[in-house]
Order: sequence, then structure tokens, then C-alpha cells
Amino acid sequence: MKLLSCITLLLFCLPAQAQTTGLSLIKKISNSVFPPKDSILLQTIQGSVFEKDNHQPLAGATIALQREETSYIGAITDANGNFDLKKISVGRHTLRVSYLGFKEVLLTVMVEASRGSVVEVPMEVSPLYLTELKIHSLDDLAPLGANLIDTDDLNRHAGNRGEAIRKVAVLPGIQSADDSRNDIIIRGNSPQSVLWRIEGVNVPNPNHFNIPGTSGGPVSIINDRMLASSSFYSGAFPAEFGNTTSGIFDLRFRNGDTTAHHTTAQLGLLGLEYSGQGPLSTKGKSSYIFSVRHSTLGFFDALNIDLGTESIPRYTDASFKINFPSGKGSSFSLFGLGGISKVDILISQQDDVSQNLYGEKDRDQYFKSSSGVVGLSYKKKIRTSAFLATTVAVSAERIVSHHDFVNPPDIREAILRYDSFPDGIMYPGILDYKFKETRISASSNYTKRLNRSHQLEAGVGIDHYIFSFLDSSRNINMDIDDSLFGTWRIRWQSMTNSTLIQPYAQWKYTANKFDIITGLHHQFFSLNKSRSIIEPRISVQYYLNEKTKLNAGFGLHSQIQQPYLYFYGSENDSNKKPIPQNINMGFTRSRHLVAGVEKYFGSDSSGIRIKLEAYYQSLYDVPVDEKITSFSLINTGADFTRLTPDKLKNEGRAKNYGLELTAERAFSSGYLFLFTGSLFESKYEGSDRVWRNSDFNCKYISNLLFTREWRLKKQNIIALGSKFIAAGGRWYGPVDTVASIAEKNVVFFSEEKNTRQFKPYFRLDLRISYKLNLPSISHELALDLINVFNRANVLKLTYIPGANQNEGSVTEEYQLGTLPFFYYRVSL
Repeated sequence: MKLLSCITLLLFCLPAQAQTTGLSLIKKISNSVFPPKDSILLQTIQGSVFEKDNHQPLAGATIALQREETSYIGAITDANGNFDLKKISVGRHTLRVSYLGFKEVLLTVMVEASRGSVVEVPMEVSPLYLTELKIHSLDDLAPLGANLIDTDDLNRHAGNRGEAIRKVAVLPGIQSADDSRNDIIIRGNSPQSVLWRIEGVNVPNPNHFNIPGTSGGPVSIINDRMLASSSFYSGAFPAEFGNTTSGIFDLRFRNGDTTAHHTTAQLGLLGLEYSGQGPLSTKGKSSYIFSVRHSTLGFFDALNIDLGTESIPRYTDASFKINFPSGKGSSFSLFGLGGISKVDILISQQDDVSQNLYGEKDRDQYFKSSSGVVGLSYKKKIRTSAFLATTVAVSAERIVSHHDFVNPPDIREAILRYDSFPDGIMYPGILDYKFKETRISASSNYTKRLNRSHQLEAGVGIDHYIFSFLDSSRNINMDIDDSLFGTWRIRWQSMTNSTLIQPYAQWKYTANKFDIITGLHHQFFSLNKSRSIIEPRISVQYYLNEKTKLNAGFGLHSQIQQPYLYFYGSENDSNKKPIPQNINMGFTRSRHLVAGVEKYFGSDSSGIRIKLEAYYQSLYDVPVDEKITSFSLINTGADFTRLTPDKLKNEGRAKNYGLELTAERAFSSGYLFLFTGSLFESKYEGSDRVWRNSDFNCKYISNLLFTREWRLKKQNIIALGSKFIAAGGRWYGPVDTVASIAEKNVVFFSEEKNTRQFKPYFRLDLRISYKLNLPSISHELALDLINVFNRANVLKLTYIPGANQNEGSVTEEYQLGTLPFFYYRVSL
């Protein structure tokens, strides 16, 4: 893939200083094996403090660091907002940042023996009458509906598998699509409505083995150690964001260390990784950071570890960021991310296909996918009150698949009898497709603080799409006395382009115990001239006192459909080219209302945060069948199959409403816990005008997470974590057996769709890790046990071909059994 080749080339172009010499490596390993007697391991914490909204540096901010067994250590930020704390012992620390007129911030920092810690601390103007207001975690700085993704949490929580997308599954109202994939369902919405952004621009699905129309996959391309503090939005988001009706991953890559070079190697179930970071030169603050990974599943499959399939997935991914501060408050950053993946699911070589979680059961499938982005961002502080951020990027995803029909015995005998093997192939081809989507993206926003109370922001996002969709298939005839295999029919054949334009403007007002953020958003899609109305967004936070606040928000939102759906044709013209039957589909639209209360109990660093939030979402203009059925796009996007829909119209509706509770104790005194619970309803209406349970209406979700750490010899850490998940079962309906055999897929009676429910879902995950800090080197060993009690949670119904062509059965398909995820990591 060209994008991945570019990334690899850039990594090799990094300066020679980035490479640890053999002599230095030997010296570090020697010191780690034979450390000096009674040595005290010390490192540094460096970082920057800036205003959250306009990125202006805050000179004179006070930094105080405290650990229970030591006294305070402090620093003051310089004219550029930077600070440097030296001779800090290894381990986890609490950092307190304060600045007059701003909300005080508390955050935890992990310092390893192999490297110091680099942090960015955004601060927010405090309401006028609450100058002593404290922010107990960076989550408190996020606007309504937003949660920060802390990479330190990723390494402490059980069951995350090192992926940011799985970490958010413990948030209230969030559920995983299934254990074999990392798609998430937000408050009953389809996973395909989730939007991905990296460094401020929209990007394709950043997962290996991604299927068109999905937002997740079995394995993420993104390395969590590349991430800075990033945001996840779950509803009523600000005017800056568009083209989604449910949620947003707004990810940022962190800058590399500007003082020293570091490398990390890791071997685990999901791959062999190598990463590095450091300064580009001894002068200035320019830096690099990169990561490369190659899959090792083939090796671990040989050890009889159940991977959910007898096929061996193979993948490689890489990511990087190079940052160039250019003085006078400006900087350039070059960043990239890419991955390639391949798997051959050979049903013909498997004895039992009933519990193969990947692929269909009547065919051999050869699948390749690749995805990547390369971009350049520019940030500029303008005087003392304004900020400009601009990013341009090129991204692409490519998916290629070929399917061969695995013949039941009666068809195989008929082929032999009539001597009609196509091209002499035992398992004849029945499907080929090649989908490619390229984007040229740009985003720019300008923020201006007028005074302490008023701030304005305006911007625009532009995505120019280049589509290339090609697909052809043929059917297997039921009557074996006729020609067994039909002729190939082209279903997709389009090479076209389109542009999505999204301007916005918003105003923030801070005064007298409350914050207001209000704005307008608009989007236009040139493919079929679809346009949204001017969409209003507003959120309000009212502070009753320093520890209690009320939240409320409202917004209108719109989303284009998955691009490949516009170009499918069930009929062909005289030139055998498919006639796109849904090219004029409009946006799916949503009204979202959220209100809640949040209260903090206890001391600054060890208190408990309680949050109660209610929401109501009304979706309309959802595509449904033109003919009278129960079908709706609201139920799609959570598995490994593409859609071949009939003619659709934007007349469907859906509604999601619920109540969510969060009780959280941030990490302090060696432990943390998190409880989230949600009670909700998710309903939809097809073209038959009947309100039904959506596929994702499990009624309730609860998560309980606990992590405990112990310090050994003041510098090593052993940690034990657990996560328990309980949720209602998914919905299904009575199966039309005759139609299922004919279609070789599960077909429900339309009028009784989602009238039955699977048993509740339960899962317990455990994690244990040990970190050994030695002079200039750190070792970490971790084991995640997923589904410890091997509970057979039902995933869905699946079709199993019979011994003959006119036979088949439908059976329950289960989630993965107990699965160990483990890694060994060494950092220099």
C-alpha cells in the first residue's frame, strides 16, 4: 500500500541520533542486570501548560507534585508555559496545576526508570465567582457528552487489550457489538454512525480487517502509546463536529521526548512491536515518535490458543509523528498511520464450522484490507488571544475479497456427473469485489478570546472523496439438472468523486457560575446535493458550588450514509452496468437532548465523582425499504457482512432514551474503581410503520471495574485489575427456514422481527501485571484473561449449510471463550 510505504520511508529517514548505539544498549542492559547497590532511580517530568480553548501558553502557572511518602516538589512555568521537574523518583505521582482565574487541575503521572514523563496540561477559565474551582481529572475539562481517553488508564484497566476503542466500552450507555470485534454501540445507535478523527481531520475506519460500512474490526491499527490525551463524544457534541449521529473518536498523537532517545520492544498475543521517540536535534524542541507492529497470531495458534477461528489473520501496522516548533508560537507536525491485513478463511479445510466467528459457513474466503492516512498540521498562536489550527491529509482504505463456493455433496456429485466443473475448479468462485475509497481532507479553525467571558470560534472541514467500487457475483442454482452456476453479474461498478463540506461557528460564554457553549453547524454533500438545515448546538454547565454542577445540552445532527450503499444496483442496463438505485439517499438526522447532575465527594485527590445523566434522542429520515418491511439501516454495521439493500427511502424513524449513572474514584493511594450503569430503550420504525426493539436494545448495561497497585521496594509495581460486565441480551425473531435455505443466510419473518431476546450477557475479565524498574531500563509483564469463567454468551443466529443443497440449519453462535491476552515489554 502506498501510504504504508510512505510511512516506512519516513521512519528510515529519521536522524541517526534516534538510534540507540550497540555500546549504549549493552551498557543499559548491564546496569539493569547488575544495578549499583542502593541506587535510587530518578527521572524527570516535563510538560506545558496552556489555555484549553485557544492554546495560549500560561506563564507563571504553579506546578506541585506530591507523593504520599515525600514532600512537595514544585515549579513555575516559563514564558512559553513550559516546566521541568527533575530528580523525580519512579512510580505514579499526583500533579497539581494552578493559575489565577483558572480551574485548578489534578492529574496522575507515571514515571518509568527508562524514561521520564511528558504531559500537556490544558486549563480552562473559571466562572467569575468560583476562582477556587478544582478539576479533579482532565475529564472535568471536557464539554458535555465528552470523555477523555487517558492512555495511562488503558494500561490499568482489565479487558482493554491495549485499544482505546475498547476502553470506552466501560462508559455508561456504551456496549460492544461482540467479543470478536471492537465496534461500539452508543446509546442504542448503529456502530456505523461512529466518526473517527485523527489530528483534527476525518479518517477511514482505523482497524484491521475492516468491512465496508463498519467503524470497527477485530484489531485496531492505532497503538495506544502513540496517543496524547484524546476525546470520545457520546452525544450532543459541539458545533465543531458533524457527519455523525452517535459518537466521535477525536484522537491526537503525542509529541516525542525532546531531551533523550528511548526505545520500546514488546512481544504479545497481538504482535511484535517496536517503538521509539526522542529529539531530532540537540537544539530546539523538535521531536519524533513512531511505532511498528507485526502480527504473531500464527505462532500462538500453534500453542492451541483459541482465536475464534482456525484461520490465521496476518497484519502489519505503523504510525509516526514528527513535530517541528518553529518559534513565535507556531509549529508544524507531520503524522501518519497505516495498516495492511490478510486472512484466508478456508471452510473447506475445517471439520467444524459452527463456531467459527469469522466468515460465512458455505464458502472459502480470501480477504485483504489496507487503510492509512498521512497528514500535515500547522498551529499558530496569534498575539495573546487568538489561535489558528490547520490540517491537511490524504487517507485511503482498500478492501479486496474473493469467495469460492464449498459444494455440498449433492452438488459436487452433480458436477461430476454432468462434467460441469467451471474451469476444472473444485470450489468455483461466486464473489469478487474490490472497494477503494480515497479522501483528501482539510480542516481549519480560528479561535479568538474577546475577553475573560467571551470567546468565538469558527472553522470548516472539507473531505473530497474518490470512490472506486467494483463487485460481481453469481448464484448457485437449486435445480441441479440445469446449469449449476449462473452467469456473473456486476453489482457495483462506480468510479466517481464527491465532496463533503462542513462549516461551523460557536460562541463560549463564561460568567457567574456557569459556562455556555452554543453554535451552528451545516453540511453539504455534493454527490446528490444533500444538505442539512443550519443545525443549532448548545450546552450549559451551571456550578452550584465548587463540587456540584448541573449539565444540559441540545443539538441537531446529520450523517451521510455509508458511501458504498449509494452505488449498489440490483438491476443492470443494456451494457451490463449496474444502475445505482439508492444514489439519492439523503442524510440520517437526529435530535439529541441531554441533562444531568455531577457531584464530587471527598478530598481533592481521593474523592468519588457521582454523575447522573438522562438523554433522549429522536432519529428521523432513516433509510428503510420502499416496499413494506421491517428493515432499517439503524440495525446494521455490527458484523462482517456488507449490505445489498433493496430500494430505500428516507422515511424511517428511531428513538433512544435512558438514564445513566457513573460512580468513579480516580487513581489514588494505590487503587481506583469505576461503576457505570444504564437503563434504556432503543426502538425503531421500518416502512411497515411498526415500532419495534432495535437490534441493540438490550435494556440495561452495567460495568464494574477495579484496579489495585502495590509498590515493591519503592520502585517496582504489581497490579491486579478486574472488570465485570452485565447486559441484557440482543433481539431476534422467528426464523423463516425455507427462505434461509434458499438465501444461504438467516432470514427472519419480517413481521415478527425482534420479538424474542437472547439470554443476558455476563463477562468477567482479570488483569495482572508486574513492572520492574531498573537503572535506565523498565520491564513489564502483563496478562489479560478475557471471559474468565468461559461463559457461553450468545452472539447471534447463524446459518449452517447441510449435507445437501436443499438442506441447512440455523443455530446459535457464541462469543469467544476464555482468551488470554498477554505481553512482555522492555523500554530503554
